[in-house]
Amino acid sequence: MMATDGRQARKLLDRLDGDLARAHGSAYVLEVGLSALMQLAGAESGLAVVIAPEQTGGLLRTSEGVGDEEAGCWADTLRRTLERDADVVSSPEVAALAAERGYSFCLPVPFVSAGWTMGAAVLLSRTPLRLAAAQARRITAARDKIAPTLERTRMLEELQARVLEWSLLMRIGQEIAYRPDSTLLPRAVSLVASTFGYEQVAFLREQEGVLWVEALAGKSLDGWKSGHAVAARDGLLGRGLGLDELVWDNNLAASPHVPRRSRSEILVPVRLGSEVLGLLDVRASSAGAFTQRDPGVLKSVADQLAVALQNQRLLLQAEKRAAYLESVARIGQDVAAILRTPDLLRQAVESVGRRLDYERVAVFLLDEAATAASLVAEYDHGEVRAYDPPAVSAGVDEERQVSRAAREGQAVRREGEASGTEGSFPTQAELCVPIRFRGRVVGVLDIGTDRRDAFGPDEVGALSLLANLIAATLENARLYERERLTASELAERNLALVRAQARVVRAERLAAIGQLGLAVKHEINNPMTAILGNAEWLMEQETGLSEEGRRALQLVHDMSLRVRDIVARLEGVDDVRRPYLETEMIDLTGRNKPEPDEQD
Repeated sequence: MMATDGRQARKLLDRLDGDLARAHGSAYVLEVGLSALMQLAGAESGLAVVIAPEQTGGLLRTSEGVGDEEAGCWADTLRRTLERDADVVSSPEVAALAAERGYSFCLPVPFVSAGWTMGAAVLLSRTPLRLAAAQARRITAARDKIAPTLERTRMLEELQARVLEWSLLMRIGQEIAYRPDSTLLPRAVSLVASTFGYEQVAFLREQEGVLWVEALAGKSLDGWKSGHAVAARDGLLGRGLGLDELVWDNNLAASPHVPRRSRSEILVPVRLGSEVLGLLDVRASSAGAFTQRDPGVLKSVADQLAVALQNQRLLLQAEKRAAYLESVARIGQDVAAILRTPDLLRQAVESVGRRLDYERVAVFLLDEAATAASLVAEYDHGEVRAYDPPAVSAGVDEERQVSRAAREGQAVRREGEASGTEGSFPTQAELCVPIRFRGRVVGVLDIGTDRRDAFGPDEVGALSLLANLIAATLENARLYERERLTASELAERNLALVRAQARVVRAERLAAIGQLGLAVKHEINNPMTAILGNAEWLMEQETGLSEEGRRALQLVHDMSLRVRDIVARLEGVDDVRRPYLETEMIDLTGRNKPEPDEQD
């Protein structure tokens, strides 16, 4: 290519101004800029490279005389030189590569803007060229036009890329933010893979030193399957579990833990505060597949995923807490209407065991002196037992969990296998909650389960409320029993009073009859004596009476005897009324109960 004269050079620079003014991308700027520089220098071939941290390899434009293999060598050399802030014009590597490729002329032209060298063009010729001072000035002028335009278009492209990136991240965030179910993780990794074009995206969670693949999207480059453990700690995972910082490698072939097919990997912890919820593992089958921008994008995705996982966890906890509290409320309904203490205790332990899924539940009640707690009811792996008299007694001063809860008046937790009450199975966790009524401990609710970490603050609070409800229900049952006994005693005393009143009324009636009898006896006996005596005298006379008269006189005599007998029977009325007039003391208040020894 022949060098241009002064007039052609000015036209070329004017045309370059027009082309740069219409530039719609950095690739176009490099293309027209490289062409103008080659014409100004009279170079046979050339290439231009732009580096950028956000894009591996940056941009590369070459002329027709440079093949792909040679372009790659030049690009690598220029990038290495530019990345270490070396002067590309005086770089020995650039001169050595030009000599190696057989070029007699090599002119590096750096693109500098705001003190930063963003790229360079290299003008090449296999025939020797000598640049005149005017040519050098024109090349410098063209470079000064190209560099700011290149930076402006690169910044615009970067802004557009970031806008697109953030819109994609927002889409992912919206998609996963409201998925509190089991589809959260599969949907998240699927969106990341499809949105950014990653070959394999997996979410891993560590459990007891083993990494499990909980969700997988894209190709299974290394034989992974969702729901399976990661057998080999390949790639970045081979550096050990518990990674809490973002790491990435674009050349896993150089790693001591080489996976099957993956050659590039980014491993991002999904962190919520200081807690690592899992790992986001992104892999590609080719080396150098990831750019400087990818780790930042995946870090944003991991942050959104951590929030979504936390929301999911909080929702599940809230649902579990609501279900637990609903079960506690139903237990309260089960026992609230029971007024007999034995039935109440049996229902309480059975409802707590079955509704809350605990293997063992027991109720201990304190004696009047609050020195010992006695087992009165127990639910043990589906079997319900009530004890009367109590089966087991624990002194309040002992170091058992039940004794401590009764003594301290606070819930006592234990974790780790240990025996429960007599006859019960060992449990992994135990909670003893004091049963309080009006600030006084009246018993202990003892709960055991085979699940570790079963008694968190929410469970302790709910069971404490339940224990207080049981205490109030026990007090209601005690008051009902006392009132029932009082009512029974009052009914018995009322019956005795009614019977006594009936006896008094009858006695009064008999007394009136007796008084009447005495009066009748006195008034009748005197005339009857005269009638009976005269009748007997007349009957003794032998003459002067006819047969009819004698029969009439005999009738008078017989009737007089009958009347005398009737009057004689009235004499027993006074003896009959005597027992009903005897008095008896009846205690209508119940205050003067005899002692047990006196009753015996």
